Amino acid sequence: MMLPQANGRNSITYRALEAFYRHQRLFWVATIGITSLVAVALFARNRTFAAAASTQIVTEQEVASVLGLTRHNWATPAQQNVSRFNDLLRDDEPGGFLDSVLQNARLSKPISIDPRVRDERFNNLRKKLSVQVDSADVFTVSLTWDDPGECERLLRSMQAGYIEAAGSSRQAQSIATANFLDSQINSYKYRMRIAEQALIQYKQDNFGQLPESQTAEIQQLATLKAERDSLRISSQDAVLQRKALETRLAEVAPTAILEETVRNTPKTESPNAAGLREIELRRVTLLGEGWRPDSSQVKLMDGQIRTLKSRIAQEQKLEKIAAAKSSGANPNVVQTITQSNPEYTNLTEQLTQTKIQQSTNTARLVLLNQYIAEYEARVQKLPAAARELTDKTRDYSIMKEQYEDLLKRREQAQIKANLDKVAATSTLHPIGLVYAHPTDGTKKTVLLLAGTLIFSMIVGAGMVIGAELLDPSLRYETDIERLLGTRVVAALPYIPGKPAVARLPGRDSFASNAATPLTGVNP
Repeated sequence: MMLPQANGRNSITYRALEAFYRHQRLFWVATIGITSLVAVALFARNRTFAAAASTQIVTEQEVASVLGLTRHNWATPAQQNVSRFNDLLRDDEPGGFLDSVLQNARLSKPISIDPRVRDERFNNLRKKLSVQVDSADVFTVSLTWDDPGECERLLRSMQAGYIEAAGSSRQAQSIATANFLDSQINSYKYRMRIAEQALIQYKQDNFGQLPESQTAEIQQLATLKAERDSLRISSQDAVLQRKALETRLAEVAPTAILEETVRNTPKTESPNAAGLREIELRRVTLLGEGWRPDSSQVKLMDGQIRTLKSRIAQEQKLEKIAAAKSSGANPNVVQTITQSNPEYTNLTEQLTQTKIQQSTNTARLVLLNQYIAEYEARVQKLPAAARELTDKTRDYSIMKEQYEDLLKRREQAQIKANLDKVAATSTLHPIGLVYAHPTDGTKKTVLLLAGTLIFSMIVGAGMVIGAELLDPSLRYETDIERLLGTRVVAALPYIPGKPAVARLPGRDSFASNAATPLTGVNP
């Protein structure tokens, strides 16, 4: 039968309190040590700030079709944008998305994305940056950073950079088309300038043989031929006039008698003159007798008078010619005063003018023949020149038309690129204020410390229990009864000193030697 005083010592509460009392050092070390370490870590670490930038996607059908935000495989527009954003975060080449974002953020200490530099801030940025879907049309970019200003600028720069990249991705095809058109424009411009220079050089070298001057050349040739024909007629007239003048000059004396002094020797009257005087007297007599002028007798006399006058005039003319040809002077002329014959002078002047005109016409005919030969040669070359000019003009026209068409298409591509960019960027709207707040607030710190304290107490209690379980000494009667398999009749208090029996090696060996008498039990 167990002793009554042993019942209180064998209770669980007593044993737990007694074990805590004996191993309280471990408990306090664990509790205070862990809590202190966590507190020091919380207060000694660098303060960090967190911020988030949310973006809303416009999901109208028209805009979605422009952006390609259609529901393929049941992916929402926000999920598609998150996937694109993560893809852009992998673009760490110089001039890429991350490089432009970091430059636009204007950090106090620049972050290098060069993998050879191994910038820890860049690695920390990639670790602390996250993109998540908030709803079907909203996604958020979050960042934890040690500088609140830099955190906000980084997020704003990333948000603006993504919107810009979204627009650039939509206009990439149009930009590529415009760049290709630029290269083609430069090529065709160079070729057009060569064709234009060849055309200009050909026109300069073949001036007057161009199609636009063909009509003028032919008309000028016809004019020259007509002028030559007219000049030939004028030359023939001049030749005839010259011959007539020369003939007349041969008949006209260079000088004319101005005054002659003749002796009063009566000149023998010719029979015709005497007959004329006689008939005229008879006519006058008839008229005096009463004959009418229209009578047959008077008319007959008139006819005879005319005949005689004609004969007398012919005789006088023959006399003058004979006198001019006669080398001898008139025997009845006592004195002769002469002067230049006006008719001869006039004829001489006309002959001189005719000779000058004839010479001029001859020279003009020679020049006209030369001009006509030149124009005929040029007109003969016109078809070949026109064909060559047509080829050069066609080459230049083709290059010019293609060049102008490429300019129009480039303008259209640039307009389309700008429209695509505007349409793409207009679908992404930043929402909310980007504000960096501390990640370790007072409430959070208190909760962390409280949780650490509870955890350290649990660890301390575990250490106490472990130490108690690892303690091989026997302190309670129930432990001895359990090991001996029999009831303990009496228990003696432990007396410090050198025991007569060695300390029990262990519970197993003690159980095997259960019949061995005990000399004492540890209190």
